[in-house]
Amino acid sequence: MPELVVENELEKLKKFNRDVEWFQNNYENLKKDYKGEYVAINNQKVIGHDKDLNILIKKLKEQNEDISSFVIEQIHEHKYIYAM
Repeated sequence: MPELVVENELEKLKKFNRDVEWFQNNYENLKKDYKGEYVAINNQKVIGHDKDLNILIKKLKEQNEDISSFVIEQIHEHKYIYAM
């Protein structure tokens, strides 16, 4: 049973990483449509956007979305890369 849980979590992490990579690779295109907004990405596509992060999250939750595995980022004029 613990192996199944770990495998499931590993798949979620891999999916999240694919979405982060997609976001980074498509940043310039996203900036054309969503500059100054927050975007929510799931399965390598934008599923929501808003200038206000709280409103975006509220919209996603109203759609019964589990936002815990989404990539949610703000689109800035210039691309920033944070190392943590």
